[in-house]
Amino acid sequence: MSSKQVVDDYSQVARPGILPVSEPNSMVNILPPQAMVLLSILSAQLGAAIAKNLLATNSAFSIVLLRTGFAAIVLWLVARPQMRQYSQRQWLHAAALGIVIAGLSLAFYESVSRIPLGITMTIEFLGPLMVAVAGSRKAKDLIWPVLALGGILLLAPTGNLKSLSLAGMAFAFVAAAGWAAYLILAKRTTTIFSGTSGLTLAMTFGALSILPFGLLSGGRSLLDFSLLMNGFWVSMLSTMMPLSLEFFALKRMTPRTFGILVSADPSVAALIGVIVLHEHLSARAWAALVLVSIATLGVMSQSEQT
Repeated sequence: MSSKQVVDDYSQVARPGILPVSEPNSMVNILPPQAMVLLSILSAQLGAAIAKNLLATNSAFSIVLLRTGFAAIVLWLVARPQMRQYSQRQWLHAAALGIVIAGLSLAFYESVSRIPLGITMTIEFLGPLMVAVAGSRKAKDLIWPVLALGGILLLAPTGNLKSLSLAGMAFAFVAAAGWAAYLILAKRTTTIFSGTSGLTLAMTFGALSILPFGLLSGGRSLLDFSLLMNGFWVSMLSTMMPLSLEFFALKRMTPRTFGILVSADPSVAALIGVIVLHEHLSARAWAALVLVSIATLGVMSQSEQT
């Protein structure tokens, strides 16, 4: 698989699900597609910031349940899959994708509850980066994973980062692996389902897979109106709004441009962490973020030559 093909795949399934809504003319006509992508990134990271605040008093299982549950409900209202027409293969793909979505979200929230949001996103971005690099057959392309590795080594908990949680970093690496698995599974799932039915079923499986753990850890607190409202906003900001914006943007821009813009994700996450969560990143952490972002840009840019 060429790096261009990987970038194309990534642009189609960059986040869990694509919301098939009607185009609001005001949004499409007023906002350039580049602004839509950047707004989608900002929305996703604001959702992550809200979730991190909720994690101070609620379990990650509870937050993932609310996020996937509300997303599944909205997707069902829009897509309305026909339950009786799917084969066993389709059900298995949807179930596998749903479990990966839930696991990825859980690992991400467990990570951000322990380390700064920007560091979590920097490590997590290794997932799509490694998927893209794995599809390249040129030796010179190895410079990008080496550059990313240098960035990750800067995050080693030594010196002014010695207080960085090892568990938090471990969960971030699990989230990176989950994102890589998601990209592969989502591409396969979208090819065997029409529209977004497969992703709607996957989100439903994701919510169901986390349901018992969310209920056990959350209990009656899940009925708290404030938590439900915040959980709803996490779901909309982290899932539905970014996907809607990306859906509109991809109609008016190339996958390569989309991939390059999305490489700003770790930087936006770091800024949201500093401004909203009052997190502090050392010079080493910022340097690591820059190296991983440059590596991502390199991978996306090389697609033009393959």
